Amino acid sequence: MRRIDLYNFFPTQAWLNDAAARTAHINGSTPVDRSTYLNTSENKIWNEDGFVNSLKDLGHRKCWYAEVKSEVNLYIDHFRPKLKVTRVTGSYNYPEGGTRPNATGYYWKAYDYNNFRVANDKSNKRKGGYFPLQSGTNSCDIHTGNEAIEDNSIMLLDPCVENDVSLLLYSYNNPKPVFDEVDNAHNYHRAAISIMAYDLEHSLLDRLRRRLLQKCHNYIIEAEKYYQASEFSKFDRPVSFLVEMLNPESEFTMMIHHRLKGSAEEWIEPFVIDVARELNYIE
Repeated sequence: MRRIDLYNFFPTQAWLNDAAARTAHINGSTPVDRSTYLNTSENKIWNEDGFVNSLKDLGHRKCWYAEVKSEVNLYIDHFRPKLKVTRVTGSYNYPEGGTRPNATGYYWKAYDYNNFRVANDKSNKRKGGYFPLQSGTNSCDIHTGNEAIEDNSIMLLDPCVENDVSLLLYSYNNPKPVFDEVDNAHNYHRAAISIMAYDLEHSLLDRLRRRLLQKCHNYIIEAEKYYQASEFSKFDRPVSFLVEMLNPESEFTMMIHHRLKGSAEEWIEPFVIDVARELNYIE
């Protein structure tokens, strides 16, 4: 997961006006009418071609959660569920705060583009209406017009928040929390819940990550051989490929970044990491 800068996304004024009118409509609707309205195809203006394509382009046609690329199976996920909030299910055990099954959801955020995230089909389906809050936190599931919901202690890592994406790293090709459960239980659980909720350990993603990581490993071996032999004309080729693996257009760049940062080869920092940083591939 790498940070997505929503500040660089600018919907048209016409779209914003339409979204504002539709928000006013659902705010004044009954729960049943609101559900029908939001589930009607022509009211899902977040799926309009021009709008959704611009949003996908912001993340380089990759899932914002899994960092996998797709030209077709990318969907708009409402980070705060628009109709229904559900608990995290399965074997994961966390005392969620303020999350009640069959809650009305954050319907007043249904047309707020700041609440939109781009997700692949696996992440989108697994997340669904999950939106766990920190234990002891109250849910804001009633629209009052001035509800300060931004103060909720959200458990899911948000790809649009820089500090959030830094809480997730990779061990080999497996996503894992940065913090230990004992040393920092809150941030550990945030990362662990997110790995589960975004389906980041799905077998397809695992295979794709393994394949890419092997390619990265092969480039490192090739570059090291030429570096030790002082054959720098040949050294440049694998190094340039490693730099491009950090290009935001590429897949799983954060996994590759963690792999490179954990390498012992003395040339990786100056010839790969620093160059990628100069090209604004990484921060």
